[in-house]
Amino acid sequence: MFPFFAKRRYSVFKLMLSIPLYLAILLLFDSAANAQNSDDTPTILNDFKQPEYGEHSSDVPEMMIYGKKATTAGVLVYLEDLRIEWLEDALDQIKATVTTSYGVYDKSTKIMKGDKDVHFVSDSMTVDGIGFTADQQKKNVRINSNVKVVLTGDLKTLNQKMKDGDTSNKNTSNGDNP
Repeated sequence: MFPFFAKRRYSVFKLMLSIPLYLAILLLFDSAANAQNSDDTPTILNDFKQPEYGEHSSDVPEMMIYGKKATTAGVLVYLEDLRIEWLEDALDQIKATVTTSYGVYDKSTKIMKGDKDVHFVSDSMTVDGIGFTADQQKKNVRINSNVKVVLTGDLKTLNQKMKDGDTSNKNTSNGDNP
């Protein structure tokens, strides 16, 4: 009868020794999982500024995104006092600007959205409205509602450029160019 209990005590003893090893392994996997999820921890930044480069140039960004305050969470950036600038060939050559009090930038899709008052300015027009979607890859801005458009610039010059085949300054009503 005694050898039976002796064998059981030995098994219980082995089990008690292996529990700390199992706990250590579990803690190791837990800490590794938390390290991978660290992108989900919100980060608050003041005076946010992010260049976005296009396919054609790595010297001058295609677009600059500014925000007075930014909160990042994963691929999303929540921006207060958002300003988006589309650039030509240099940082000081701005083709168009979008300003709004609040917007969200998705770094994975490169799309910005907002539902507050928005103001769009380019050489040929000024647009005000409520809510917007700006897509860097498609190079367009869509104002959602209460849209007010004021055409500026010389329409004869714009029409002549279009007839001559120069579409670099072409602004269409469907918002294909910023």
